[in-house]
Amino acid sequence: LEAILHHAPKVKDPLLMVEHVRSAIGNEILDRFKNDNGTVFAVVAEPRLEARLRDQMHEGILALDPTSLDRLTVRLNELRQKMLAQDQEMILLVETGLRRPVRDAIERNLPDLVVVGYNEVPREIQIEFKSILKLDEVFENTNSEQTTLAEAA
Repeated sequence: LEAILHHAPKVKDPLLMVEHVRSAIGNEILDRFKNDNGTVFAVVAEPRLEARLRDQMHEGILALDPTSLDRLTVRLNELRQKMLAQDQEMILLVETGLRRPVRDAIERNLPDLVVVGYNEVPREIQIEFKSILKLDEVFENTNSEQTTLAEAA
C-alpha cells in the first residue's frame, strides 16, 4: 500500500504501477521460493538472449514467432522439471523491462513459473544461479547469423 501511495501521484499507467509495487514487495514475492538456508534458485537469461528478446518487443508485448516461443517454453519446462526432481523450486530471473512481457508470453504453457525482475530481488536474498538460458536454445540459426555477420565485417 505504501508503494502505491508513494508512486500514485506520478504514475498513471496501471502496469507500471504493478512493477513499482512488485519492486517494493520483493521479499514477499520470493519468500515461498527460499530453501531452508534462505537461498532462492534461479534460471537467468544470458545477455545476448535478453537483447534479442528486447528486439522482439512491440508496444510492450513480446512478439515471438511460434517456433521460438515453443523452444522457450519447452526449455524452461525442462529446467523446471530438472529442479523439481531435486526438490528445488525455480524462478526465472530477467531484466526488469522484460519481466511482464516474458511472463505474458509463457503464461499459457507455464502458468506456475514465476518470472522475477532483477529490481524485485532485495539485497539480503541469496540467489543461486542453477542454469543460464542461452540464445541458441530459444532462437534458431543464431550461429549461422553470427557467422554471416562476422563474414560481412
